[in-house]
Amino acid sequence: MSALVITNCTARKAKADEVPNLPEGDWSSLSGAVKSWVAQVEQVPAIRPAHALYQGRSVKEAVAAAQELQARLVFVSAGLGAVPANAPIPSYNLTLHGGLSAIGPHLQRLGVAPSAWWEALTQAFSRPLQSHWNSTHTRAIYLAIPSTYLALIADELAALAASPMAERTWVFTSAPGRALLPARLTSRALPYDARLEVVGPAGTQSDFPQRALRHFLDLRLPSTVSADTARLAVEHSLASVTAHYSAKRRSLTDDELICQLRESWEAQFGQSTRLLAHLRRDLGIACEQGRFRRLWQTVRQDFDPSRGRS
Repeated sequence: MSALVITNCTARKAKADEVPNLPEGDWSSLSGAVKSWVAQVEQVPAIRPAHALYQGRSVKEAVAAAQELQARLVFVSAGLGAVPANAPIPSYNLTLHGGLSAIGPHLQRLGVAPSAWWEALTQAFSRPLQSHWNSTHTRAIYLAIPSTYLALIADELAALAASPMAERTWVFTSAPGRALLPARLTSRALPYDARLEVVGPAGTQSDFPQRALRHFLDLRLPSTVSADTARLAVEHSLASVTAHYSAKRRSLTDDELICQLRESWEAQFGQSTRLLAHLRRDLGIACEQGRFRRLWQTVRQDFDPSRGRS
């Protein structure tokens, strides 16, 4: 039996994009959009394994964790479905949120949940996530994914929660991500928060889940550890910074703040007051009100381009 690490893909890739932006396709319906996208992807040759195409700190951390666990690694891709790390894939340009290649605003206009896109996409490519686990051959699942991708695979998470594998799953995500989990997986989510920046490897919010996974592995807990014991161990490792951390907020660049706003948008309903409070209180991120308002208006255009910046 082997372990399985599941993580998200990245917009940053090793080779320039070759597949046109999705908005060039048919967006009159979900089925039309998926059909247009699949047709575009199938015209482009696979150039390199997924683990080599995707770039960034989150990928490096996930690869290192999979190597340490001697586990299989699978990427959740909004453009290709569930992709094994060693599977050759084409370079493509599609994201959930942000930029011309984002599908989020189009799904909103159709009144379609991200999970519906995922279901149609994985059927078209025959790449469902569930095919990578079963109760016989997988000893444990390590799910290190941000909230936006948890919303994407919501239906498959519900199936996982209803299966025996739920008791062998560990989840690493943000507080908004934990709020999206099925009840049975909530107890399997480790209580990582902004204190990880003090006790663990430094990074950005976009690679938070993967860094949390690496920190968890560094605790060297036995493979048979209970969920309660694991949560207590994580809390104990974070406890030393609880008293003073709230007063010391991190400074992020505009790009990093925009990334965090996109990740937290749906969980906070896009509301500016909730998002600013979440940044400051939950994530320990410093952001002056005027600067936040400007960045919030920028991100709002990704989710609803029809709205102005006033």
